[in-house]
Amino acid sequence: MNIQLVLARNTPHGQHTEKIWQTVCTKNSLELQVHDIETQQAQTLIEQINIKTFPALIVDKKIIAVGNPDHKTAERIFQSLISSHSHN
Repeated sequence: MNIQLVLARNTPHGQHTEKIWQTVCTKNSLELQVHDIETQQAQTLIEQINIKTFPALIVDKKIIAVGNPDHKTAERIFQSLISSHSHN
């Protein structure tokens, strides 16, 4: 699973959201790649996937979640991702 988070890292909301997703990924032994919207790598992703809302969580080049989830919501999203990947 290729998990990427695109957000504005220099904002309080961005930092809080990054921490939540990072915690959930670490707990599930998954690697999270974080891209600030100002970087070229993020700009390329934004164009390729047509991202309109930030923060955006992308898994295998598909937008899975946008916005600033709480910890329980982030955990639920990952549990459903993990179970759907195990059935493939």
